[in-house]
Amino acid sequence: MLRISVSEKELFDERTEQFLTIPKTIVEMEHSLVSMSKWEAKYKKPFLSDNPKFAKTSDETYDYFRMMLLTPCDESVINFMNEEEAQQVLAYLKDSQTATWFTDSKKTAANNKEITSEVIYYWLTAFSIPFETESWNINRLMTLIQVCSAEQNPKKSGMSLADRGSLNRSRLNSMKNR
Repeated sequence: MLRISVSEKELFDERTEQFLTIPKTIVEMEHSLVSMSKWEAKYKKPFLSDNPKFAKTSDETYDYFRMMLLTPCDESVINFMNEEEAQQVLAYLKDSQTATWFTDSKKTAANNKEITSEVIYYWLTAFSIPFETESWNINRLMTLIQVCSAEQNPKKSGMSLADRGSLNRSRLNSMKNR
């Protein structure tokens, strides 16, 4: 979960010709499957896609920020974020939120197809992952799915990690003794 302080803003309302103050607001946000599902329902395109065909506009991105809100507040507070505050949210979207990493760059569960919220819900079902995880950070959830996929479909090299480690140590020792 991201907790961010949106600074106080003073704005001029041209209609009433008066200044208004938007108070400092602390909001909590989560980049989750729930947020992603709401966004995809509205925009009818895959949120996680890198395909330029599905690129997000600035308005769509800020709309996603509103869908991430956990704090009950006026959603227009998102409109008043300054560049630094928006960059904090964007950095949070990219953060893996996990200590798990993979050496293989291929997404095991993804199989090079567009990933939508429905595909992720299918994976939750297929891997018997509780639906409560839909409120987790999406990057962490995707890592769990990738771990489940890797554990259920181990590489067919015939050699375990322990065997590979032993073989590597043996090779290193033989190279040192030359």
